[in-house]
Amino acid sequence: MIVVSGAELLGPGLRSFDSVLLELLDRAMDEVQIAAYLMDPWDELFTALRRTVDRGVSLRLVLNRMRQQDGRTVRFLCGLGSGGGRVSLHDFDLPNSILHAKVVVVDRRFALVGSANLGPGGLHRNYEMGALLEGGDAWRAAGVIDRLIGLSRTFQCGRPHDGSRP
Repeated sequence: MIVVSGAELLGPGLRSFDSVLLELLDRAMDEVQIAAYLMDPWDELFTALRRTVDRGVSLRLVLNRMRQQDGRTVRFLCGLGSGGGRVSLHDFDLPNSILHAKVVVVDRRFALVGSANLGPGGLHRNYEMGALLEGGDAWRAAGVIDRLIGLSRTFQCGRPHDGSRP
């Protein structure tokens, strides 16, 4: 399935990034993995992630330079884990490299892969494109996120961050 953002791109056979993302999170039963360059504050995403974690679904998230993400996003993500949910946050901060992926994997069965950053810009205002993968391709995408997490540091909530952009 092809997914897009930008109202003028929607048409027959195409779904919007935001609707597919929110639907996937609502259908998650065991695990959600997210690898992203940027996650901006977006109430609809935050609400969906909260519902997901509250259902007992594990959330494993790796962001590029976590300490440079928007402070509201970092506080929200840290709050998700403080309620006893199965949340692990990882900071991708390798020298001379960035994590530029935008991938959400649900239950290792579905993977939303595309150009959209996770926030109102990428999911609504910008013109972006991606695909929903299923089966073996989703499983392999989950394996790549596992490796990205292995290259990252566990993010320590409660430590100051600068909230600047990478």
